[in-house]
Amino acid sequence: MDRKPDFNRLEGTSRDFALEVLYYCHEKGMFAHKALTVAAVGKTGEKASRSATTEMSFGSIRRLISLDRAISQASGRAIEAVDPLLADILRIAVYQLLYMRKEASYAVVDSAVEQAKRLIGKGASGFANAVLRKVAAAGFALELPDPGSDPAAWLSVAESHPLWIVEDWTERFGMEAATGMCRYDNETPPAFVRVNSMKLTRDELIDRLAEKGSRPAPGGISPYAVKLPSWDSVASGDAFEEGLYSVQDQSSMLVAEMLAPKPGEFVIDMCAAPGGKTCHAAELAQDGARVLACDSNAKRLDLVGQNARRLSLKSVETMTADASKLHEKFAGKADAVMADVPCSGLGVLSRRPDARWRKDPSQAEEFAKISSSILDSAAQCLRPGGRLVFSTCTVSERENEKQLEDFLSRHHDFFPVPLKRLETLGISGEGSGYAQLLQGIHESDGFFIALLHKSN
Repeated sequence: MDRKPDFNRLEGTSRDFALEVLYYCHEKGMFAHKALTVAAVGKTGEKASRSATTEMSFGSIRRLISLDRAISQASGRAIEAVDPLLADILRIAVYQLLYMRKEASYAVVDSAVEQAKRLIGKGASGFANAVLRKVAAAGFALELPDPGSDPAAWLSVAESHPLWIVEDWTERFGMEAATGMCRYDNETPPAFVRVNSMKLTRDELIDRLAEKGSRPAPGGISPYAVKLPSWDSVASGDAFEEGLYSVQDQSSMLVAEMLAPKPGEFVIDMCAAPGGKTCHAAELAQDGARVLACDSNAKRLDLVGQNARRLSLKSVETMTADASKLHEKFAGKADAVMADVPCSGLGVLSRRPDARWRKDPSQAEEFAKISSSILDSAAQCLRPGGRLVFSTCTVSERENEKQLEDFLSRHHDFFPVPLKRLETLGISGEGSGYAQLLQGIHESDGFFIALLHKSN
């Protein structure tokens, strides 16, 4: 049942704002960030805090399994039997009680009960009061599966991830790593920026950002990365407008670095938008390479040009194109190719609060087929002796290691190249030619990267 809040009765508080976000996400199927944007229309900001709303709504979406379990435990009723609007009111409040803890428990309970009464009625407020008082009680603890007999089920509920994801991660990476990955997904990811090495050094950028009262620090994986204490104004301010840095996670900075483009080379970025890797490649080649950014989405491709202009890069070109057909125009012409292919995105769940609930095990095979055709096209675009970096922002074996294995079985003129610097960091296996970064374990998103050379 679609139980829409009576928007005339919303009072503009952060709690009401967050409830709108959950309504658009749960009942209308919007992605969480889009739901936040839609709900924000017309908000004056006088009562509602955007940051508080974001944490309450996104946290409630991320923690859905845990919250629904707590509500059912406290009410003795399956969550499916609770009015959808009331369920969302309870989710927000239970999230505050169990995970935010920035407001006194009695204030959270009173505010949520009042909200239920105002938007639904007296019966709903009585039910909310009973449930939330139980959750707020000192002795309340979320009942979890036994970690000894079923560790995957325990982790699925404790850290609110679909069971099939947890089972895969615990089997492949071990319980400790899987736990760290899930916990990372439930937090706002750290903010990283990439220094524009054509304009200044990383240390100089750190000094410049520190002048504004920030507390920047060097990233531990990429020599071009600077870690910032928060996302506040990260894509604004003088240093950003002057093109001194780009917003990019450390993991994706590795793509252009491993490719190591040089002046005079022809470089193709096959799935380029919004252009972080494209621009990094141009910077590393000192704006002396021809760097062609391709993407099938013309509107997103415009962002590549905007970023290049802000960074004062003149070597970047853009072309709207299907990546799987680029070889028809550029067969044997490229010196280096970046193929950051479409994927299931299991390495960036922290950035997309609702993504974990939209994933399905079958998607890995679907994305693998798409990326396979793109990689085949990349292989044909390269001249003999050329270089290919294949990457994804997922931790799926089918899309990563098995994809690489399948590619090498089809293309005997390609061979993997050891990622020496990543080997010294313990990220890449010795001589393997690829690295699987894990969110929460490495200082980055979950990310796969492989470097391949084409024989002369």
